[in-house]
Amino acid sequence: MKTTTLLLLMVLTPLAGFSQSVFDKYEEEPEVFSMTVNSPMMNLLVKLGMDLNDTNDLAFINLISKVDSLKVCATNDKNISEEMLQSTNQYVKTSRLYELKVDDATSQNQNIRYFVDKVAEGKYVNELVMSVSGSKKIRLPVNDNRYKTLLLSLMGDQMDLSELDKLTRKMNLPKELGKVKHGLKY
Repeated sequence: MKTTTLLLLMVLTPLAGFSQSVFDKYEEEPEVFSMTVNSPMMNLLVKLGMDLNDTNDLAFINLISKVDSLKVCATNDKNISEEMLQSTNQYVKTSRLYELKVDDATSQNQNIRYFVDKVAEGKYVNELVMSVSGSKKIRLPVNDNRYKTLLLSLMGDQMDLSELDKLTRKMNLPKELGKVKHGLKY
């Protein structure tokens, strides 16, 4: 019995930590910009500069309360870029994420892909992964640099896809994330 339990733990442990390692393994790379915002930091952001009488701020507070973590990795290094995209594709397969087809997601010289865990009631997800790659560099407003490859992960509880543009604007995230509300196709 102990052997079976130990074997099961050895098999499942790498799968449980894979979602973190897709991003975490690039945090120490000098050629990679990485950023992680967890739930306590999200709650702190909500408390700073929000007007509880403003309907837009209230909608943002409602959305942010459903987000557990936000992770971003970006690079211009060709080898790291290829590795990041391969790692993301592997994660998408092992996590059984579905590609979300979005009108206008692929623009000139840029491939934008969205993956979600499930879409409840046509618009709610618990996980969203976005990858952007191509010859056109994407602007990352957080540090005002441009990158050829960007990965973004949002984890939460019943996040409304149609409200992600609010998160994009308020947190100064790449505008490509806001495209997910337009033309959702499953």
